[in-house]
Amino acid sequence: MKAFHFMSFGCKVNRYDGQRIVEELQNAGWTHADRVEGADLVVVNCCVVTGRSAGRCRRYVPGGGAAPRAGGGRLFVTACHTPDHRDRMAALSDRVNIVEPGHGVAAIREYLSSESSAHGVRGLIDRTRAYVKIQDGCDLHCAYCIIPSIRGNSRSRPRGEILSEVSTLLEAGYSELVLCGIRLGGFRDGTVRLEHLVQLILDRSPGRFRLRLSSLNPSEVTPGLLRVMSGDDRVAPHLHLPLQSGDDGTLKRMKRPYIVESFLHKLDEVRAALPDPAISTDFMVGFPGEDLRSFERSLRTLEATGAARVHVFPYSVRQGTVAADLPQVADKEKTARAAEARRMAALLKERYDLQFIGAGATIIVESRKPLRGLTSRYQRVEIDLSRAGGSRPAAGTFVPVTLDSYEGGTFSGRMPGVS
Repeated sequence: MKAFHFMSFGCKVNRYDGQRIVEELQNAGWTHADRVEGADLVVVNCCVVTGRSAGRCRRYVPGGGAAPRAGGGRLFVTACHTPDHRDRMAALSDRVNIVEPGHGVAAIREYLSSESSAHGVRGLIDRTRAYVKIQDGCDLHCAYCIIPSIRGNSRSRPRGEILSEVSTLLEAGYSELVLCGIRLGGFRDGTVRLEHLVQLILDRSPGRFRLRLSSLNPSEVTPGLLRVMSGDDRVAPHLHLPLQSGDDGTLKRMKRPYIVESFLHKLDEVRAALPDPAISTDFMVGFPGEDLRSFERSLRTLEATGAARVHVFPYSVRQGTVAADLPQVADKEKTARAAEARRMAALLKERYDLQFIGAGATIIVESRKPLRGLTSRYQRVEIDLSRAGGSRPAAGTFVPVTLDSYEGGTFSGRMPGVS
């Protein structure tokens, strides 16, 4: 039986597209190999949002780094890659197949043309959480972002197709579904927008599950969406709203569609509508033109958000974007600012999480050894097995817990009836 090794980088959309590739291979009777060595086929689902992510992808290409090689097998590079990144990978080995963005599934199907017919999905990589891509592409063209030129303009899947997929995933036993898209809030199917789609999913999906939304721009969090989220506790009270910068001048150069005041006002609206919502965000440092004063303003804004989680990253030049041609901030300065922002991010996370000590929560079990899972607010909880009464719930199970203590970003919890 032939084996494949799969590695995916980047966003939830990449993970969704990668899952479709995995299922194509499994349907053809291939098995999933945990390691590269000996695999007949290696698929690298690429991300080039930053130079770091692009470099990690290249390390999986024979001749590209210290990673193990697939002995004699083929290697497919799919998902997001720029022309220069593609050329560099193709030059590393004649075993590399570079697949145009968005054509990964078609390329694998063509490769499998002589393989056995489908036998049904034999097993999925993640048994508790599934991603449902409802939209692809983006037409905002932020100054630093290469993705619109790679994935194209915004386009949405038909709602009937999405609802059918949701039903299939819930029947397969998934406990949590995450709606994702390159620009999730850009979903349109006729008159149906994101808030209507979420309501349709809730109305047509009886039973217990958790629904989570991925990244949205502030203006895409509409009053209607907040009403839908607040009206059903199956929707996680968690929103990811990328700030990127907390300085208006920097936001303008970034070509972001909001200013600091409107961003903070949107957070007030979210907190008025949802119970103790977890707001996560992205925070970029060292964007061209960001001097020390603008960085300090940005950092003060970040603190004012009260975010539960912050992804901090230094600006990375992406050729083909507007920002690539602007005067750049020195790497040393970007590194120092990122370190300072990460200290702020750690402080914000702790401030948010500590308010839940002694409170009750519900986790979906993701691991049994150790026994741990995530709350609806994306907080990691580990159960103290010495006080678990011998019970060890299965992965995917909803378990009520009391949050007893907190250390290193993780809660220690106990199940009801255990003292």
